[in-house]
Amino acid sequence: MKPKTIKTVYWIITIIFSLFMLMDGIGAITRAAAGQEVLKHLGYPMYALTIFGVAKILGVIAILQTKFYTIKEWA
Repeated sequence: MKPKTIKTVYWIITIIFSLFMLMDGIGAITRAAAGQEVLKHLGYPMYALTIFGVAKILGVIAILQTKFYTIKEWA
């Protein structure tokens, strides 16, 4: 495949993944019922849902930014 095609496919997959993570992060911050059920089943406290949501949104920002490669690698 050509480098331009590879770059295009990379960004399409990255954006789709980021949208799913962003939606899940927003659902966690708003404490959706499904997320609360999962946390109860796993035995985590409810405040962890907000922490996980914020972490997911920060991860999306880190993945989509192009300036700091170390942060992108950690995410």
